[in-house]
Amino acid sequence: MALIITGLFMLVFSQMVTASSVTLRWSPATNDPMVKSYEVHYGLASGQYQWSVEADANGGATDTRVVEDLEPGKTYFFAVRSCNQDRTLASTFSNEVSARIPSEDEDTEAPTAPASLAATAASVSEIGLSWAAATDNRGV
Repeated sequence: MALIITGLFMLVFSQMVTASSVTLRWSPATNDPMVKSYEVHYGLASGQYQWSVEADANGGATDTRVVEDLEPGKTYFFAVRSCNQDRTLASTFSNEVSARIPSEDEDTEAPTAPASLAATAASVSEIGLSWAAATDNRGV
């Protein structure tokens, strides 16, 4: 009899991307009693995973993992797979998600929109536009 480990439903990353970490969440396998743990695989190119970390919390399967010590300014690609108790069998990879780790000097906050737009007739073929200036944490 062959043992089959089912795949995951959906991998997503939360909005928790910090200067060096990403929080991943996925739908756990609920219909396969053989699934006992998960592995998070990640790398710098789509489909090419150089690193992996176990996603177990205190020896039990979990549906969340924070991947830390990521290099700022790089984009990482992530996929998860489910495993049996002794990690001798694993599912295929889940869908892949990517996250860019912002560099320390990167501007990640958009400026505000200009406000109070007004138009005045300057001539029969011209109009004048005016508005209140936008603001930004780094200057506009």
